[in-house]
Amino acid sequence: MLNNLILIKKYINYLFKAKTRHGVHSPFVYMLIEDCIYKKVKHKEFAIIENIRKELLNSSEIIEITDFGAGSKINNTKKRAVSDIARKSAKSKKYGKLLYNLCLYYKPKTGLELGTSLGISGLYQVLGNKVMNFHTMEGCPNTAEIAQKNFKKAGFEDINITVGNFNITLPEVLSKIDVLDYAFFDGNHQKDATISYFEQCLIKVQNDSFFVFDDIHWSKGMEEAWDYIKAHPRVTISLDLFMVGIVFFRKEQPKQHFVIRY
Repeated sequence: MLNNLILIKKYINYLFKAKTRHGVHSPFVYMLIEDCIYKKVKHKEFAIIENIRKELLNSSEIIEITDFGAGSKINNTKKRAVSDIARKSAKSKKYGKLLYNLCLYYKPKTGLELGTSLGISGLYQVLGNKVMNFHTMEGCPNTAEIAQKNFKKAGFEDINITVGNFNITLPEVLSKIDVLDYAFFDGNHQKDATISYFEQCLIKVQNDSFFVFDDIHWSKGMEEAWDYIKAHPRVTISLDLFMVGIVFFRKEQPKQHFVIRY
């Protein structure tokens, strides 16, 4: 209850600060909001993803969780119901569409997801850009197994999941990537780990790369990690959408931070 009250307080504070596209004076960010973040989209395959979500919500399966990160504030047990993970950990349709829009708008050639979970967010990302060379990583073998099945159900059998502790697997995955156009950080919600993964991925970025960070206000540690990331000298544009943060590395842009209502 206390954590929920703290989050509500943070959200109210965010609403006071947040601007819509009309309060933004950067042409780059204005167009991003107008043509991507706020863009209402429909795709027939959204229904496939959401039907998979319904199956997960109705699942009676119990799995053992391997968690190398901060775990769940709601249910941090070794055994969890798949339905519980789908309800409390899988990305909502709203944020799934945001990831879809970003991948559709920028068309990254290579993308990386840290934190596959049950595969819902991964499906939205690859649907946004089916030709993207997409790498997804998950710490828990049992969760990854379910995600792999969900990828196949949706017709994306070529998506491979790298399973294991990110401290070990991330350097291995990055060694296979020449340029990282896009990354979605949604695993191990701890300050030091988030910063470490960000800095490792930073080596592979190009001028038009962008990173998305989930749960930037999830804890004090995540807020400190977010503050570090947006202040980093390589980061020029940063956007706070409360549940997620987005950063860009465009050298032609002046360093600016935006709090955007979403």
